[in-house]
Amino acid sequence: MKLIKKLLAVTVSAAMTCTMCINFPSEKNLIADAAYYSDVMQYGDYLSYKKVDENEDGTYDYIEISDCDQSATEIEIPEEIDGLPVTSIFPRDISTALSENLETIVIPKTVKEIGFSYYMESHEINIKGDHLKSVIVSPDNPYFSSEDGVLFNKNKTTLLKYPSAKADTSYVIPETVELIESCAFQKCQNLSIIVIGNGVQKINADAFKGCFAIEQIIVPDNVSNIGWGCFIDCISLKSVKLSENITEIGRGTFRGCTSLKSVTIPAKVKKIGMGELPLGTGGNYPGAFSGCSSLEEINVDENNENYASENGILFSKNKDILFLYPSKKNNREYTIPEGVKEIEDAAFRYCDNLESIHFPDSLKTIGYYVFDGCASLETIEVDKDNAYYCDIDGVLFSKKGSKLIKYPEGKQNAEYIIPKSVTRIGYAAFSGCDGLKNITIPDGVTIIESVAFSCCDGLKNITISDSVESIESAAFRGCSNLESITIPDRVTSIGYEAFSHCSSLESITIGNPECEIYDSLVTICNGTYECWGGYFNGIIYGYENSTAQAYAEKYGYNFKVINEIPDVTEPTEPTEITTKPVATTTEKPTETTFTTTIITTDPAETTKSAETTAPLETTTSVVTTTKP
Repeated sequence: MKLIKKLLAVTVSAAMTCTMCINFPSEKNLIADAAYYSDVMQYGDYLSYKKVDENEDGTYDYIEISDCDQSATEIEIPEEIDGLPVTSIFPRDISTALSENLETIVIPKTVKEIGFSYYMESHEINIKGDHLKSVIVSPDNPYFSSEDGVLFNKNKTTLLKYPSAKADTSYVIPETVELIESCAFQKCQNLSIIVIGNGVQKINADAFKGCFAIEQIIVPDNVSNIGWGCFIDCISLKSVKLSENITEIGRGTFRGCTSLKSVTIPAKVKKIGMGELPLGTGGNYPGAFSGCSSLEEINVDENNENYASENGILFSKNKDILFLYPSKKNNREYTIPEGVKEIEDAAFRYCDNLESIHFPDSLKTIGYYVFDGCASLETIEVDKDNAYYCDIDGVLFSKKGSKLIKYPEGKQNAEYIIPKSVTRIGYAAFSGCDGLKNITIPDGVTIIESVAFSCCDGLKNITISDSVESIESAAFRGCSNLESITIPDRVTSIGYEAFSHCSSLESITIGNPECEIYDSLVTICNGTYECWGGYFNGIIYGYENSTAQAYAEKYGYNFKVINEIPDVTEPTEPTEITTKPVATTTEKPTETTFTTTIITTDPAETTKSAETTAPLETTTSVVTTTKP
């Protein structure tokens, strides 16, 4: 497990927080090629630096400024230190290293490299901070320039950084600018008006993220590409006009734009990042319009060949896919048009006004999180001729009733007994059902899928039948009133965060001494610390030398032994489901062992089937490790 965790950590780090350097005009990454560094040394009161031997010939070639003291408010980078030119500043990921109090930085003529910190699709120049007011570059610098405190490349074709705390309320981007870099305007607190020049052709990811005061954006027609999350959390943005030549609206583009009421999709748009990234995919970018809580309509240019709209609802061109129902539409009831075959991930998410919905007989596939956060939804009805789904008392099931897909969050029942026909409780089936206090899971249910009962705040009692074999990731995460739970003997695996943030949980009994428990501090916990990690003040009950004991001891949780060890019967074959083959690797134990399971998912490899309603396809590695 330790080896696996290390490899995963390296992969995530490389993919999400790697840091590179920009070098204008050649853009060669010299830092990556540098072979030898001296120890870190101090310059003046605030700066740390290293000497770099680029060619590994025994002679230092240049100075790299690597860090800045947190107390600094103004810093001036020197041209040279110990006779060596200062050519590189902040090349590493310094998201917490650069002074949060920094207001002004002066860059000399010798600097040709400034580091970028990368995160997923986004990257931010390592000159940043909520108090930054001005970046000043020597006019003799051949690589960078500044104008009125704003940082550009030398010929001002790329806008690199607009200081977050600059006092101006409006800004006109120069006509020379062709590219607005990632996070260039991030958290610009005072800007309410930004005029994007006609020369701009591309806007990178997160460019205007968190510009809280901006009310209107006009993207000129020269722009063909807008990066992921471009306008994330622009909470005052009320109006946006997109370029007629834009071809893609990426994931998270307008996420959290809570004042946006209407948007028009231009004719040339071929792709819109819709839906959600399900739990376990490793990503955190939601759909393009996720969290747009005031959105009432999405209109599409009639000449668009890929999308269409009807009554402000976004569909595919031939209307066989429903992509998004705006969350602020006033309708209490909605009948999905005949001909729709698929509902995209999160299509109705946070539609607070919706109370009932009707599925046509044409519908075959439903995505993830489709009705998540629909707090008023009481009834889901399905056409009796639909071959893939049915409803029982307003609850959505697969056609034969073997899978419970969605229990509406607006139902007022305090207690619910799951029908005996059910063998599988679906992804997020009861998620957010605050009104439920008691749940009985009947014999016959074998799998509780990920997020199945997540955030059921009112849930106090749950009876899990002896037939259950698997409890998947985050199945009971955030059940804040759940005090005690018993995991039956037949359960062979407990997934990541299965009982995370169960703040009232006092005891959990794990009946199978060989149950695979995901090796993480937050698989079972009452909550998490602000910086890192979880805590559990309750008691884990299990058998001596069991995986439950090994898990509890590893993380310092209270453990008590159950006296009698039962015979663990082999689980029966589960109801047939759509899954990919499982790859398993095992390391031979040398002492008392416990088994952990690592589950990862890839939405790109998931086939949404009508019967299973887009279940997560899981790749599972089972690793046996020595008890600590």
